[in-house]
Amino acid sequence: MRFPRPRIGKAELWGVALGLAFPELAAGQGQPQWVAISDSVVANVAGDSKKAASFERETAGVAVDPMSGDVYMVVNKHGVWKSTDGGKTFARCDGGKVSGRCETAFALNADPAGNRLACFMLDGKCAWTGDGGKTWHAMADVGRNWDFAAVDWSAPEVKTISPGCMSRAAR
Repeated sequence: MRFPRPRIGKAELWGVALGLAFPELAAGQGQPQWVAISDSVVANVAGDSKKAASFERETAGVAVDPMSGDVYMVVNKHGVWKSTDGGKTFARCDGGKVSGRCETAFALNADPAGNRLACFMLDGKCAWTGDGGKTWHAMADVGRNWDFAAVDWSAPEVKTISPGCMSRAAR
């Protein structure tokens, strides 16, 4: 994945993570320079004994906590990784509770108020965090598992998760 690395605020970082280019970035600094932020993580896990198809050897879902600016990304078959420095460095943060792969833009669902994130993974384990990735709560398995879903973040406790489309095997 490639993201611009200009000096920007949290609101702009949210847009950058979604692949949006802001006019003020282009006007103030010329064309944004896109840099790979996932290459080092992918290279570090490439030697892992888990065999994966070529499309599974990369990163997939990306989300940014709109309050802290922390960047979360899924490395397929290797869980959720978090960066607190705008994508310069990443560390796995899911404690092994998330596995499989992301296949849709809604596979990672961030709370707009910050600090909470839900991960909906295909052919793996799904989980959510309510404390910025320190602890994770496993979700019930539903066959091949969730492709995507929507979380009602309006309540203090996560109580409602509306499934989007589950795999045919799970229906």
